[in-house]
Amino acid sequence: MIVITHCYPDEKDRLSGIWLYRAFNGFIEVLKISKWGFLNPSTYRQIRQKDVIACFVIPAGFIARVSSKSYILYCIGLDCFWIQRYKWLAWLCEPIFKEARAVVYHSERVRQTINAVYGGKYDGQVIHTPVSSKEFYPKEEKWHHTLSC
Repeated sequence: MIVITHCYPDEKDRLSGIWLYRAFNGFIEVLKISKWGFLNPSTYRQIRQKDVIACFVIPAGFIARVSSKSYILYCIGLDCFWIQRYKWLAWLCEPIFKEARAVVYHSERVRQTINAVYGGKYDGQVIHTPVSSKEFYPKEEKWHHTLSC
């Protein structure tokens, strides 16, 4: 199994997607794609014939649908609100939801957003990834008690 996402810590950006790092690091292979990674043919070759967890509908969902034999779509946020706002994007993304083996949501609000767009056809489980405010705000002691999850 492989996780594909555009939001994952690396040497340049150590906090981007820290919650995904905590959820998947060490036991599942993670492929961080660039902003325009869906245009790179090597991205598709790396995941062909693997089971995939696609974190975010855009762009990971597109990549998973095109190249994976089986994928779980993990809907995290902003792209789902774009789907609600732009009807053309909802139309474009519906096959991604339809072909997914399962749809999982990061929060109840994201689940409700997608249910409102597609009439409840892609209802799924809500699974929060582990988050620590200390990792988001490592130098802000005042946040550690008020934002810890």
